[in-house]
Amino acid sequence: MGKITEEEELKIVALREAGMSWAKLAAESGYARSTCQAVVKRMSGKPPPPPPPDLTPKPVEARVLKAYPNPRLIGIYFGERSDPEMAKCVVRPNFNYRPNSIIRVIECEYEPGLYRIA
Repeated sequence: MGKITEEEELKIVALREAGMSWAKLAAESGYARSTCQAVVKRMSGKPPPPPPPDLTPKPVEARVLKAYPNPRLIGIYFGERSDPEMAKCVVRPNFNYRPNSIIRVIECEYEPGLYRIA
């Protein structure tokens, strides 16, 4: 087919907004699927959707409180030592972290209150 008229473009947009699939829309209009997609994109006038928010956890600073009997865990705290918010942190076995040293940690997704070294 030749150049698409404005009337045909409006029909394509209306059919797509009504929920017609791209394949059916292309068959009914007589234009290629990619042409129909380009028409709908151009005619919709909507700006492209914003990129998805960055949901990756950001590292935070914590201080080492103490070692646990399990060699893969240490106690950490946030804020002041007098009123700490305490948590556990997974570390490499037999790697010593001195009390009160600052470490950067990321909260584990699968268990609240458990952190890992960043």
